[in-house]
Amino acid sequence: MGAAGGAVARAAAAVALWGCAPAAPQLGLAPGAWGLASVAAVEVEGRPAPAPVVGLLEVGLGAEAPRLSLAGGALSTGGAVEAAVLGPQAGEGPEVRWLRFPLRFGIGAAEGLLRIDEGRARLVLGYRPAEHDLDLRLEPGGATAKVALGPAERTASAALDRWAAAWAGGRLRLVDGAGAPVGDLAFFDDGAVLVDLYDPTWSTGGPAPAVRADEGGEILLTVPVEPALEGESALLLVNLAHHVVVVPSAPSPQAEDRWLRLEPGGPTPEERASHHAAATAAAIRAEQAWLSEALPRLAAAAESPLGCRPLSALGEEWGLMLRGYELSFGEQAGRCEARVEPRPPQHGRRVAGRAHAGGVAALQVVGAGVDLDADGAAGLVGPAPGR
Repeated sequence: MGAAGGAVARAAAAVALWGCAPAAPQLGLAPGAWGLASVAAVEVEGRPAPAPVVGLLEVGLGAEAPRLSLAGGALSTGGAVEAAVLGPQAGEGPEVRWLRFPLRFGIGAAEGLLRIDEGRARLVLGYRPAEHDLDLRLEPGGATAKVALGPAERTASAALDRWAAAWAGGRLRLVDGAGAPVGDLAFFDDGAVLVDLYDPTWSTGGPAPAVRADEGGEILLTVPVEPALEGESALLLVNLAHHVVVVPSAPSPQAEDRWLRLEPGGPTPEERASHHAAATAAAIRAEQAWLSEALPRLAAAAESPLGCRPLSALGEEWGLMLRGYELSFGEQAGRCEARVEPRPPQHGRRVAGRAHAGGVAALQVVGAGVDLDADGAAGLVGPAPGR
């Protein structure tokens, strides 16, 4: 198994981020050396900070092509390379220029893009607008960049070698912001990808074939997951430059998007089984906690002097809140009792329950083969004393 060969070639080719555009013979910068350095990014909780990038842009006279050196994290031009100057995209001002140049990622060689506008530069590194781009300062003369570039190139070269070996092995872990394993990816030479997800939010139940698309520096993976309340699938955006994975909540970048890190290697069969068991137990605990709070409120909303009101009289929000469950009401000891049953039992929807306005009567895990921690969720809870 490995991501080398055809899979690497396809992914590397997909990193080309630019279509055809008219050539612009003049870059708009004075001839000489210009330093490039990352602008300090605003730290966002739950998102890995991108590695800083430094570079040197050498602008020649007349029609002479500029030369560019960039290095940082796990990307590098591998020294000074010739850059093609392109004009603005549709809707951009006439002063905007783009540089297109060869760039090395861990997965292989690709085309990079640098946008230059009024003395500012932006390195474009993602599929969705601005999500993974790096803003760079332009410094005339480049004195600072000249000093920093050598060490940055050596660091980037070592990182590139490490990631090249990881991609060739074809197995990568998904890790959340706390360092906990939440899934893994397996890439094959024919382009196929297996995705296994295991955390309280979702589960594939084991390695599952993903639908793959290569777009603008990223690999897009779509895979069925549980809970599937309306046939949902998970979408993973694997960024090749930063080695992070975004789980998008909308077509454009949002604060609610989930960010994960890639790490080389994959789990053993024993580790995989342990990860799935822990994810299932945590999901059940969360589900029990949620139902313990929601079911008494549902029962209180349904209670009336004439007995239980029908669900249709309670408003649509309850049906939306409790999707994946079959809801019903019944009289129990003179009180209205709300009842839920998972249909079908699946990750995040494994608990059946009964409750009245005073509290939970019982919660029970549905389905065989669910092992819970000794201090975790019990298979049967309640009734509570005095209820």
